[in-house]
Amino acid sequence: MRLFVKTATFHRGAVPRGRPLWSAGVVLGLFLGAAPAWAGHPRLDEGKAAYERGQFRVALLKLTEAERDPKLADDDRVQLHFVRGACLHAMRKPAEANRSFDALLRLRPLHEPSALDAPPDVLAAFHARAEEFQKAQAVRLTAPALEGGRLTITAERHPQQVDHVVVFIRAAGETSYLQTTLPVVSGTASGMLQDLAFWERQAEGGAVELLVEAVNKRDVPVARAGTGTAPLRFTVDAANRNAALQALTPVAPPQALVPPPDLVAAVEPAPPPPAATPPEEPSGGRKWLWGLPVAAGAAAGMTVLLGVGSAVLAGLGYAAMLAQPRTVGAEAKPAYQAMLGAYVGGLVGTGLLGVLFVAALLGTAAASGLAFLMG
Repeated sequence: MRLFVKTATFHRGAVPRGRPLWSAGVVLGLFLGAAPAWAGHPRLDEGKAAYERGQFRVALLKLTEAERDPKLADDDRVQLHFVRGACLHAMRKPAEANRSFDALLRLRPLHEPSALDAPPDVLAAFHARAEEFQKAQAVRLTAPALEGGRLTITAERHPQQVDHVVVFIRAAGETSYLQTTLPVVSGTASGMLQDLAFWERQAEGGAVELLVEAVNKRDVPVARAGTGTAPLRFTVDAANRNAALQALTPVAPPQALVPPPDLVAAVEPAPPPPAATPPEEPSGGRKWLWGLPVAAGAAAGMTVLLGVGSAVLAGLGYAAMLAQPRTVGAEAKPAYQAMLGAYVGGLVGTGLLGVLFVAALLGTAAASGLAFLMG
C-alpha cells in the first residue's frame, strides 16, 4: 500500500449534510491525494480523486475501468480494493465493502493500513474484516522452536500457501537483524541458523529475538510470528549455544599417522630383484642373416685346407726337381718336366687360395657385422 502524505484540499461541499467529514470517507489527501511522483494508473488516480471529492459513484466507475486493465500492478490493485471498500462503506453497503476488503486480503493477507490511510470508521470496518479473514482463511503458524541453532516452525493451516520461511534473528540488545531463508517441506520449515559469528558472540543465558514470515510463491508474506518492534524471545542456555557452535564449526579432517623413519626402514621389505630378461631371439625373417658368417667361415676353412694341399704339392715338386739332373731343350726328361709343372702349379694354387682365404675372412667379418646390426 502506498502512502501519500501531501497536504490535500478539503472539499466540504462534497460531503453530505448531517455526516462528519471523516465518516463520509473523505481521506484528506493522505491516502488519495496523489502526488505526481506517486502517480499510478490514470483511471485509478481519477477514482481516488473522485472519492476525495465525495463523488463515490463516479469513483466506483473509474475504479472498475482501471480494474479491467490486465497490466494493473498488484500494488495498484491493493489501493483499488481499499478505495472501493471505502466508497461502499461510505454508501452504507457493508456487505459489498467486505467483499472488496476480502479481495485485498487475498492479495496481501498481512496488509495493515496506517491511521493516516483512511477515516476511523473505514479503518475499523477493515480491521474487523481482516480479523474474520485471519480466523477463516489465513495461514496459521505454530510457535517456533529453537534448539541447538536449529529453528523449526510449522504451518498448521493452509500449508499449501507457504513456499518458504524468512527468519530475522538478533541477540537481545542488537539493533539489526540477520536474515536467513528456510525451505518448507510438507508444511514444516526446519534448518540451522548458519551464522557462526552470531553464536560465538551470543552469551550463555542470553536472549535471542526473532520474527518469522511465511511467504508464498509470489514472494508475498502470508503469515507472521513476531514483529520488528515486538519480536519473539528465546533464552539460549549453555547446552544449546554449545550445540550450535559444534554444528557450525568446520571439522578438520583427521591426519594420517606416519611411523618414524627407522621403523619404516625396519619394516619395509626390500624390493624384489628384477627378473632376468631372456635374450630376444631373432625373428624368422632375419634368421638367414646369421647363416652368412657361418657360410663365410666354412669357405675360409676350405680355402685353408686347399692352400695347405697346394703348398704340399709345390714342396714335393721342388724336392723331386732337386733330385733329378737339370737338362735343357729337347733333351729334358719328361719326369723333370712333370715335377717342374707340379711345383709351378702348387705355387700358383697356393697364391690363389691365399687370396681366397683373405676374401673369406673379410666376408666372415662383414656377414657377422651385418647379422649383429640386423638381428
